[in-house]
Amino acid sequence: MARVVNADFKELAGLTTPRLRTCIATRKRQPDVQLLRVVIDPNDPQRRRILADPHRKLPGRGAWLSPDVDALELAQRNRAFGRALRTSAHVDTEHVRAYLDAKASGSPQVPGHSGPRPSEWLPKPQAECKDTEVYKRKT
Repeated sequence: MARVVNADFKELAGLTTPRLRTCIATRKRQPDVQLLRVVIDPNDPQRRRILADPHRKLPGRGAWLSPDVDALELAQRNRAFGRALRTSAHVDTEHVRAYLDAKASGSPQVPGHSGPRPSEWLPKPQAECKDTEVYKRKT
């Protein structure tokens, strides 16, 4: 009989292997916690604006980037965003640059970001279901 171990316990105990992702600029494989996920803005009808997704919650195809401005410039020179995000349009990376600059300076807000703030990207707590008592009694 297989022993069931809680996934959180396994992570805390260091029993899981980190998920490796490849930076689109440097092509180095690193754990995903060391890279920044970027996606095409889902509200952009032209599919040109690239958003930083530090919480990895935005919908759409993502690409992974080393979180520094040098890697961003290298990815732009190599046109890596278009290939990784499967778009043929010229992409606007100003939001990612603003995010990286704000992170480097220690600023909590991303300048020039018209969408939701990073605190709003986190999932909202769900209200408790009406049938919770029924479910608790059954188990």
